[in-house]
Amino acid sequence: MGSRLALWLGLGAAGLSAGLLWWPPDPAPAQPPAAASARALPAALAMPWQDGTAVLGSDDPPIPAATPASPPTPQQALQRLRRCYFADSCGFPETDSRSAHFAAAHAIVAQLRALPRDASPAELGALARDFLAFPDGHVQAEALRLAAQLPPDAATVGSVIAALADSHDALLFKKALPVLDRWQQLGLNAGLDDLMLGTLRTGGLFAAQTVAENLLPFVNEANHGQFQALLAELPEGSRRQALQHSLREYRLQRSGG
Repeated sequence: MGSRLALWLGLGAAGLSAGLLWWPPDPAPAQPPAAASARALPAALAMPWQDGTAVLGSDDPPIPAATPASPPTPQQALQRLRRCYFADSCGFPETDSRSAHFAAAHAIVAQLRALPRDASPAELGALARDFLAFPDGHVQAEALRLAAQLPPDAATVGSVIAALADSHDALLFKKALPVLDRWQQLGLNAGLDDLMLGTLRTGGLFAAQTVAENLLPFVNEANHGQFQALLAELPEGSRRQALQHSLREYRLQRSGG
């Protein structure tokens, strides 16, 4: 027995010196729980999809990227801008008392210019009439440009006349008068006399001057007497002089001079 023990001790010492003695490896470090190591889902995935399908769990297949919503058409954008403008909810920056107004007007003009050429005349005409009533001269001028490209109708002519009757914008009058002249030659002249007479009598200084200087195409045998009577009412000044010149030109034209 003593000799066997001595033999084992000798072999052990030899193994240690030769590095051949086996020792069990250290146990692998414990893995953290799956819930703790999983990355948090994006906030958007914490809610059901808008189409009603359920949110996928952590063990489900990857979710494909959501398809972005289609941008609104110019027609849709215009209606949204119009609604939010009058509700004061567009959210444009308000760096001063008029900045949000000008930002909305700029956006509306851009969308009016972006309207598709293949849209129906009825749809475009409705948009033109809507924005002729918008309280901004740039928007009204763009709506007028749109209306001038469409087949004329009494409703659109009436909208232009109504917009001008409430406007002191001489530039808008300057752009509108040739269009109104073209329309009146097609018989669409309802309200024209009242517009011209009213603007000359009580309109803004520069708007009235513009009408007086460009009145000749709108003077005819039926209304000449009304303009002549108005001339006698006006005080001396550039407006009266311009009206007098237009009426003189009309008489010369009638006499063949």
